[in-house]
Amino acid sequence: MTFAEKLELPILGIIENMSGYVCSHCGQVTDIFGKGGGQMASDAVGVPFLGSVPIDPGIVVAGDQGRPFLAQFPERPAAIAFKEIIGKIDEQIEKNTSESIYDGKEPEDPRIAQSKKKEALGDFRPLQ
Repeated sequence: MTFAEKLELPILGIIENMSGYVCSHCGQVTDIFGKGGGQMASDAVGVPFLGSVPIDPGIVVAGDQGRPFLAQFPERPAAIAFKEIIGKIDEQIEKNTSESIYDGKEPEDPRIAQSKKKEALGDFRPLQ
């Protein structure tokens, strides 16, 4: 979130990742890391909570096969969570568009935004 704030990017919400594990045999979700951290974080910073996505081995299977997870496993708990989150993101985009995320200012020139991005990143280099 600090990164988005430095770049003055609107934060649509928080998604809790790895919120449980989906058993590849029975499909049951087990909360191996606890639950509710994403909701608590969104409450603490005052942004919407968009949802929780459990770890699902099917994501790896679909990726290894070059297929979209949502298309290959549409009824899995993680797929259902992704679809719900996509709907909430759509709602946030619509809300922010109608309320003007720019607070009455014109959108910034992309070249200025790129310059701010470089400044915020500093000497950051991704791992090779």
